[in-house]
Amino acid sequence: MNPTPYELYIELDDLQSLWPEQSASANETVICCGFQAVEICWNLVTHALDDPRETSFRQKRIERYLDVITASMHAVSQMIDEPDEAPFDVIAEPLEGDGGTDYPSP
Repeated sequence: MNPTPYELYIELDDLQSLWPEQSASANETVICCGFQAVEICWNLVTHALDDPRETSFRQKRIERYLDVITASMHAVSQMIDEPDEAPFDVIAEPLEGDGGTDYPSP
């Protein structure tokens, strides 16, 4: 199957090679992926900081990325602290706003 542009952008093949194949914990792969998701979000923050366009809504983008990072780290910490209870309610919580459509029009 051909990779999607997004899979190429985040270098999914390279990420998948780092995921544990067999784990002692049922959550180990999920936790590993959670940390990698945070790393990807930090890269997006870097891209937002480097974006010189006035219409890029840099501050709003960074705030939303930081919200995702915070929620992801909270979910990962819950999985580490309570491995038998997956915190899917934390992962599924909507971010503030209406899903990204609250950005001002250019």
